Amino acid sequence: MHNTILRNLSTDVQSMIKLPELLDYHISSAPMKFKEEGPWIAVANHAALFEYGAPHSIFARGYKSRFSDEALEITETDPQLTRESLETIRHVSKLTFGLFLRILRRSKDMHIHNYLHVTLVFLSSLASVDEAMKLVESDIPWKALAEYLNMLAGSKGDTLLYDQSRPLPEDYVIRGQIWSVKNYPNDWFETNERPKLDEERSLDLPPMKVSRIARILTLSFDLASFGKWLIYDKDSNRFSTPYV
Repeated sequence: MHNTILRNLSTDVQSMIKLPELLDYHISSAPMKFKEEGPWIAVANHAALFEYGAPHSIFARGYKSRFSDEALEITETDPQLTRESLETIRHVSKLTFGLFLRILRRSKDMHIHNYLHVTLVFLSSLASVDEAMKLVESDIPWKALAEYLNMLAGSKGDTLLYDQSRPLPEDYVIRGQIWSVKNYPNDWFETNERPKLDEERSLDLPPMKVSRIARILTLSFDLASFGKWLIYDKDSNRFSTPYV
């Protein structure tokens, strides 16, 4: 799929239709493997939305103007490239968030939390980039996300603390992405990093389960603070959405 997008070839509709079902089967057959693979799948899909760094990328330009300290070079945009960029984003968005919907339907499956954490870091940043968000917001499964968060929150509410005592394995996967940099304070990795070897960084230890849920909910509260896509009612401890 990514090879097709990268080479700017016509989208294989039949393959796109089959992907969510194939991914669902893969998660069911190898759930522990998906815990490690999930963040990489999310990162690859987000990279496709950025058109893999193409200079005409609408996502890249929007994010650079919002998050980068570098001066954004103002150049005249080729209308043809803009049309191609919009078409690519349209296909990638439907695929990316179609997979997200399929994964969210795996109710109470904790093996998807690594993937969900990475996706919410991305959505939290996307909420601040109007130019990019408006292109994909209707494809994002807000209702399914709200339902999953309601199940996950349980009785914890917004009192669950954001545990930043040490990086999680997926933090290393998304480290340095333009959509993740604002998620980590300056020098956070250097200050909190304990494992020094790559194989130790990938260890998903039992205590990390609670930390990961805390991060997922904290990012969701942040998204809800915009009052556009998710809404959180503190009294009932429930998420909802205006999207159906």
